Amino acid sequence: MKRILVTGSYGQIGTELIGALRKKYGGENIIATGRKKPPAILKKDGPYFQLDVLDTNQLHAMLVDNDIDIVIHNASLLSGTGEKNPQLAYRTNIEGAYNVLEAVRILNLDQVMIPSSIAAFGPSTPRNNTPNDVIMRPTTA
Repeated sequence: MKRILVTGSYGQIGTELIGALRKKYGGENIIATGRKKPPAILKKDGPYFQLDVLDTNQLHAMLVDNDIDIVIHNASLLSGTGEKNPQLAYRTNIEGAYNVLEAVRILNLDQVMIPSSIAAFGPSTPRNNTPNDVIMRPTTA
């Protein structure tokens, strides 16, 4: 069975995703991570570890120590926080994603996924049935 590490497990997507993945693949195969201490629901059916994706040594050890095959990288700051603190948003969203991609490359893991949202396209993009080749015009960080 593949082992999946999910960063940003404490967020809206992460909490829903962890529950669905653990139900499908078993709690022991889904490693939830985040910067904060988790709500009880994230610890209920499987492991949760605090992880800062800006700490490359901690990230590398987390992947190796838990025999991870797949990473789903959700760790990021939302636009409201990011616009108030753009330096932190850059570090978390850009450098954090780079660190995850680089760790996956170095360890030759099977797969990495980085979900996004409709906000990446901007307000002029159709919200339903968005074409694959639409021009992205985001207005938030």
